[in-house]
Amino acid sequence: MARPKKYKIELTDNELKILKSVIRKNKTSKTIRCRCQIIIDL
Repeated sequence: MARPKKYKIELTDNELKILKSVIRKNKTSKTIRCRCQIIIDL
């Protein structure tokens, strides 16, 4: 089986700040929080 591709993502400080604020908001769905966390971890 082929391995999944790994993408190199470089976030600016502002983009990282926005993603972290989205994760902290209570109105954000679990799916969006999970996706934001995945992007931060890349």
